[in-house]
Amino acid sequence: MKIDDEFRRHLRGLSVEIMLSLRDEEDEYKAQVVFEARKTGNLAAVPLAYSEAKLHAFKKRARLTIERYMSALKNCDIDIDDEVEKEMLREISHVVSGSPHLMFPPTIRGEQAAAIESAHANKMGRLGNQLYKEGANRFREEKIKARARAEAEARLVRALTEIKAPERTIRPAAVPPESAAEQNRMHLEPVSARREASKKKTQAMYKSWQKEYRSLKMSRPNMSDVWYAQHIAKNQIAQGRSAETIRKHMKR
Repeated sequence: MKIDDEFRRHLRGLSVEIMLSLRDEEDEYKAQVVFEARKTGNLAAVPLAYSEAKLHAFKKRARLTIERYMSALKNCDIDIDDEVEKEMLREISHVVSGSPHLMFPPTIRGEQAAAIESAHANKMGRLGNQLYKEGANRFREEKIKARARAEAEARLVRALTEIKAPERTIRPAAVPPESAAEQNRMHLEPVSARREASKKKTQAMYKSWQKEYRSLKMSRPNMSDVWYAQHIAKNQIAQGRSAETIRKHMKR
């Protein structure tokens, strides 16, 4: 399954939301650590405090963003398979690629500030790699759990399909021989009736999918057809059919 453009826009919106929600907290933390550094009287302490504040903000923002991305997948009923995992890791790579540059006030400059900025860039790189690995491990765990759920559901469907009530064999009473045409007619009528009954049953199943699709479309109007089909496939009305089969018939 591929992530559509609508879900990508949703992820961008979450990133902006998190950035705005943390801005005041980050500014307060930076002001506090810079204030404490100035009290020491150490010239190197202040640029180090700027570095610490930015690393702190970067780590907190990245971890919270990854957590919100995970929640978005669950809320939108998107199971993590190999394709979704690759897509999400690409999104995470953008989240953990923070700018390595520091913005010092005009009073802080010189070789010492340059050395601290260089050390800060190395720390940002290492922290970004660490956060990416954390996110990759989270998505891998969720992918494994989703695969296990799908396999368990498939086993259950197969088991329910294989359970059949024992059929009673009733021997027909002997009848006088009929003409060849009459015998053929008697043989074909039950077959035709069974075929018609099966067709009606299938049409009724399609109608139940179409009704559920319309209901979902009203409650969640901005989701993709793949999402609606996957949601219906998890319902009892799917009768073991795949999401792709449901997608082909749910609109007709």
